[in-house]
Amino acid sequence: MFNINHIVLSRYLGACVSLLAIIVIYGWFSRTPLLVQIHYSFVAMQFNTALCFLLCGIGVFAHSLQQKKLSTSYASLVVLISTTTFIEYVAQVDLYIDQLFIEHYITTNTTHPGRMAISTALCFMLTGTTIIAHNIHPRLHIHKIIGPAVSGMGAVAFIGYIFSIETAYGLGNLSAMAVHTAIGFIIIGIALTLMSTLSSDSSILFGQYWKESTLTVALIVFTFALSQAVESWQHQQLQEKLNAHTKNVTQALKALIDTRVDALNRLAHRWYVHDSLTKKQWENDSLQYVNDFPDIKAIEWVNSNMLVKWVVPIAGNEKAINFDLSSESKRHTTLLRSQKMMRASISPSINLVQGPPGFLITVPLKNEQAKNGYFVAVITYDELLEVLANNFHLNNFTLSIAENNQKIAQYHQEKESDKQYTSTQALSFYGINWQVTLNFSENYAISLRSRLPNVILISGMLAIFISLLFMKLWRDAARHSKKLQDEITLHEKTKALLSYEENRLRTTLQTMVDAVVLADHQGKILSVNKATSSLFGYSSHEMIGQNVRMLMPEPDHSQHDNYIANYLSGKKPKIIGIGREVTAKKKDQSIFTIHLSIAHMIINDEQFFSAIIRDISQQKATELALAKYTKELERSNKELSEFAYIASHDLKAPLRGIMQLSNWIDEELHENKNSQITEYLRLMQSRTSRLEKLLDDLLSYATLTEKVEKLTTINVDLLIVDTFQLLNPPASIHLEINSDVVSFNTVAVPLEQVLRNLINNAIKHHDKETGHITVSIKPIEQGYQFSVCDDGPGIDPQYHQQIFGIFKTLKPRDELEGSGMGLAIVKKILDTYDCNITIDSNGDAGTCFVFTWPDEATLKRLIDD
Repeated sequence: MFNINHIVLSRYLGACVSLLAIIVIYGWFSRTPLLVQIHYSFVAMQFNTALCFLLCGIGVFAHSLQQKKLSTSYASLVVLISTTTFIEYVAQVDLYIDQLFIEHYITTNTTHPGRMAISTALCFMLTGTTIIAHNIHPRLHIHKIIGPAVSGMGAVAFIGYIFSIETAYGLGNLSAMAVHTAIGFIIIGIALTLMSTLSSDSSILFGQYWKESTLTVALIVFTFALSQAVESWQHQQLQEKLNAHTKNVTQALKALIDTRVDALNRLAHRWYVHDSLTKKQWENDSLQYVNDFPDIKAIEWVNSNMLVKWVVPIAGNEKAINFDLSSESKRHTTLLRSQKMMRASISPSINLVQGPPGFLITVPLKNEQAKNGYFVAVITYDELLEVLANNFHLNNFTLSIAENNQKIAQYHQEKESDKQYTSTQALSFYGINWQVTLNFSENYAISLRSRLPNVILISGMLAIFISLLFMKLWRDAARHSKKLQDEITLHEKTKALLSYEENRLRTTLQTMVDAVVLADHQGKILSVNKATSSLFGYSSHEMIGQNVRMLMPEPDHSQHDNYIANYLSGKKPKIIGIGREVTAKKKDQSIFTIHLSIAHMIINDEQFFSAIIRDISQQKATELALAKYTKELERSNKELSEFAYIASHDLKAPLRGIMQLSNWIDEELHENKNSQITEYLRLMQSRTSRLEKLLDDLLSYATLTEKVEKLTTINVDLLIVDTFQLLNPPASIHLEINSDVVSFNTVAVPLEQVLRNLINNAIKHHDKETGHITVSIKPIEQGYQFSVCDDGPGIDPQYHQQIFGIFKTLKPRDELEGSGMGLAIVKKILDTYDCNITIDSNGDAGTCFVFTWPDEATLKRLIDD
């Protein structure tokens, strides 16, 4: 099957979008409309749009190369530009970013020069945010939602251009999306969808079904966007149709009014030509107009005092005779206006004397001698709109007339109008301002609406269902095929593994150091390995088919068959399944010791026994020698301990006697002794004390063989102070403690021994009148670090190692009392607890002993070991 590397394909798509952007940017700078606009009637791809496409393409390309910081930087610029543009639309402000980089010189189909469409800005916001989010947290995989959505919106805009559906790529009167912008979003959306750190990376949100999810999102966005675009386009077409009809109705309404005005003007002209008419003549002429215009309720002659004198017809208009038109402001104002301007005028909406609401058309009369009043046509709205409807086929519409935004008349009031489609046309004439509003009736609007949006929506949902069903069937088939292939592969692997295991087992048995014998339930040998032949001296042919008792000396040789029979009968086994040391017999009849392990097996209802035989005769000899050596070592250690005890106990008695004799001699010679004898006695006493101290230290050193197991909590500062004071230092020696540790659990006695010897060493070797000893403690990994520093004479680096030996001192013992065992004891204690000690001294002045000490957990592990 052809396999596409998602990362590589995403990289190429990002490069394609960048190339498209570069071409358009070149078109802007070279002033080539063909590259920017494609066709003079199309929308231009704005410079900022091309720039954002370039940044998006580079961002996707950089992401495919694992340059996440670079990719995020470019995507952030896209979000900044698109968000700023979106804010300009929403807040209706100019943030001066539209023509920041280049002056816009193509004005076709754009409301804001240089500004990308709001839908374009939205797509870029989604694209940039998706790239950033995927770089920061790739396992969210929101690109598999946003990518198809962006491609879907681009596809809808592209289809809008193909089928001339403006609402598919434009939003109201705002700037629209260019056709190559739509193509760019289709490509960049696919690139977003294919973005991934690894081509096999699984998504938290979609798992193994991300392909179905991506296709579903793309189809849903495409279907709903296209359906809404067609719906909007249909609404736009119907609205335009209604606007055109409203314009025609308004013109027809004006034409109706004009014919009534013309009729009054003709009647007034006859009045002027004949220098007034007789009442009979006027009534005949007026009656003809009333009959011709059904909406004229009456025609009146009003004299110069604004009194109604003549009315045609009389029937139904009796109340109008001698009605004073100046008594009502609207009528009075209309008459004065027409008289002042000497032309026809129309009154605002009034309640007529005849009853229903309507208006008056007034025409002033005059001859050469005097003013003769007015001709007034009384028109009701209902009749006027009825005439208009009959002449203009308004059965499928509701018509209303408003005056100063107040409704004054409505036609087809009983019909339910569709408020979704409303068109209003202003009408200003003869001194009045009307607003003519036309609506489709609800049933007519329903009949005009196409089912295409619903068909698209249903078809899209059906396509989604079919696609998902197809992908499910394809995935099931692929899964079934893969399962069969896996089973075949597993069968082949199992077959090869069984063959390999068989060869390996055979090879293992043949190359084992131990002898392996396989026998049946009667004890007949079925197979042996090479080690068996080497061990017993028989060839394999000599052993196979023989009873295994041939390898046993008496009494096992005679009792072997009984052993097997007892075991098979259920009695407690003595060797089988247990393993033990027994003796075996070689071909040369020599007897030797072996370790025998026998296992019982049942294969296809047949019982077998396998025996592993190991020659342990050499091991037994070694064990005997080791036991003898151990016993000898224990005896030697006991003698050494006894010697140490004798050295510390029995040898001390004569030393004490010598010390006592020296004291008696000193007392006898108290009066007669001289300085030479006194010095000899002092040396005798000093060296006797030194020998006693040496014996004590030797005993301590010899007994440092076991770890102390009891742990206690110690206060470090208190332990150091007590140790220092017990050594009875001179008053001129001062102690300083620098501790980062207050207390801890440890073996107190060994630690106290180490500190006592090191501090005593610093006091004893000090060579100045005053001295300063500093003890520091700080925690380290798995323990603590101690340092004991003094300002004494120092130790030459060449002696740093040898001073830890037994009886090692750097000064003659007559000059400095000491056994030479102190640092040796320190070293042995620290070695017992796996600690180390170092010396920091240049040999001129000052010495620092630095040693480690284990923490509680390390101590417990050492003690357990």
